[in-house]
Amino acid sequence: MSNFTNGLSRFLAALENKPAPLAAGVAYPEIPFRDRAWEHTDLPWWIMDEADPEKCLPVVRAYLKRAGCDWWNVLWTSGRKERAQLQYLHEANGDFVLDKRTGVKRELFPPWKPRPVEARNAAVPAALSDEAWLERIAITPAGKQIADGWWDFAKATVETLGREYFVYSYASVPFSLSFGKGFEQTMMDLATNPSFLHRMGERQVASQKEYFRAMGKVGVRGIWLQDFYDGQDLISRDQYQQVVLPHGQDLVAEAHRAGLIVVHHFMGNANDRADLVAKMGADALLFEEGRRGYQVNIAALAKQIARDDVVMMGNLATESALESADDRALIQEIERLAQWGQRRGRFIFATGSPPTPQTSIDRIRFALDAARNAGGKDNREP
Repeated sequence: MSNFTNGLSRFLAALENKPAPLAAGVAYPEIPFRDRAWEHTDLPWWIMDEADPEKCLPVVRAYLKRAGCDWWNVLWTSGRKERAQLQYLHEANGDFVLDKRTGVKRELFPPWKPRPVEARNAAVPAALSDEAWLERIAITPAGKQIADGWWDFAKATVETLGREYFVYSYASVPFSLSFGKGFEQTMMDLATNPSFLHRMGERQVASQKEYFRAMGKVGVRGIWLQDFYDGQDLISRDQYQQVVLPHGQDLVAEAHRAGLIVVHHFMGNANDRADLVAKMGADALLFEEGRRGYQVNIAALAKQIARDDVVMMGNLATESALESADDRALIQEIERLAQWGQRRGRFIFATGSPPTPQTSIDRIRFALDAARNAGGKDNREP
């Protein structure tokens, strides 16, 4: 067991189905890092956006140790020259970013401060031809991304945290990215112009392939593959199989060619399509716990999945359990998930959604400690 003393080793052990303590964490750990910044640092909530590794990464390390989370994400940033022109400001009347080239100072809105209507409702671009939409998807070679400094902060994060934590970056299923056209138009395309969505999917895979190659070069271990808008509550099973799945499979294959581990986070009602989600080929599956009026039972979903090589990540409810339940009820739900995971094997404990802003970091730590206690010294039944 001495070989499994940190988050990375526990995470990899679950993927390899090795006997090890339970890996545990929360979905989107950067959200409580930001939302509860006042709880764990004197620095402003926007330090991840600023992407100054000397300032940010010591705070991230302290936060992860306090929260007990076994993984962390890195985001690509704007280029080195662009970042040098921006100055982040914490002032008495708010938080701002100053563009030193133009002198324009833009207000930053923390999650607890309501945004103006014009900031909340970003305009969808004017109607464009299919070709113009495709041209909006840039394909930037990985070498140029690295040379221009897009991955400087990610590289520093890997060097600082990558031996202790599973460090990943985000990607999205191509169909999810097509919603830049707006929800209504994308749904119309799904019904009347699926050939365009297939072309967009191919273009999105080509674009994200270069991101994956760059991630691999700077040492990022994996991707957190976000799957929005694809649940039973929005599109049919046939539409998922015909439009979403093929490009998702291509994307996962590209990630694997780049040496990346893929965590597939499905957000929506998966009760009639968990088998298809698994066919996308990810190494680990995390299903949203059912926040929009439907119920998600991880054991029932697992029965749909023929693959026995995939890790299931289960999927504590962040509102009803993590935030709101009393300690005893929370521990009981955690024990139910952890014990199911032990029986199955290849299990990692996680929340199904990001923790709410009302959830303290100490509450997160309480839950993750309870999961590890329930999981015991060996995250598998003998």
